[in-house]
Amino acid sequence: MFTGTYSARIDNSGRVYLPAPFRAVLQDVSSSLVIVRSPAWPALEVWTEDGLKTIEDNLHPPDARRVLRYLAAQAVALDLDKRGRFVFHRRLRKAAGLRDEVLFIGVEDIIRIWDPDTYEKHLVELASDRAG
Repeated sequence: MFTGTYSARIDNSGRVYLPAPFRAVLQDVSSSLVIVRSPAWPALEVWTEDGLKTIEDNLHPPDARRVLRYLAAQAVALDLDKRGRFVFHRRLRKAAGLRDEVLFIGVEDIIRIWDPDTYEKHLVELASDRAG
């Protein structure tokens, strides 16, 4: 299970380190990883193939096909190098508004990747929704 929030910088080549606690969790995962644009948030999401299969198993047609088409159409394999880095696909970085710094946020079985400013605004909105 992924938990916690970690900050990281994207280098000039578009590479970023996946936080070590998340890499440790992934050592026990046998399926490969994909990175997709979140269908619900202005962020990216990292899923295992097994996690995507769980979505498929729990959604009911026609919702399942629509969501899976959305995810599959823009999914990019996430390949970690020996140092624990991966390259962000430019299209996904642009879609999530990511610049040189990102936040990795563990949310149970997925990792969300946010622009720090966008995430801060999201937290303010959540707080005002709860207050109002």
